[in-house]
Amino acid sequence: RELVCDDIIRASELSIAKLSLMIDSYYNKDGTSNQSPCLIGTVSTEYKGQQYHIPIEIWLRKDHPLVPPIVYVKPTTNMCISPTLQNVKPNGLVVLPCLKSWNYVKLILVQILIQLAFI
Repeated sequence: RELVCDDIIRASELSIAKLSLMIDSYYNKDGTSNQSPCLIGTVSTEYKGQQYHIPIEIWLRKDHPLVPPIVYVKPTTNMCISPTLQNVKPNGLVVLPCLKSWNYVKLILVQILIQLAFI
């Protein structure tokens, strides 16, 4: 529990992200849902000399940090997800290598946010 709190605090203090913590229903692929902590906000990135704030959601599962979070890019109505992005699926699911080979001893939410800034 302490690891989770520390991880959330460090992520919320990162200058490239503006995040708020909320508890909400996360819907699993099988249709079931559970109340889960979610960091909602934006991560800053630069593209062709312009600064952008990409809306994201980071869902922490009940076994966090033993299991990786589920991360989504959540485009606004005037945004879209480029089909050429290799690390973001059309539904917004983020598939970074660090999420696939999660090691909670070495990886924390801050590192995910930094990688998101360079997608």
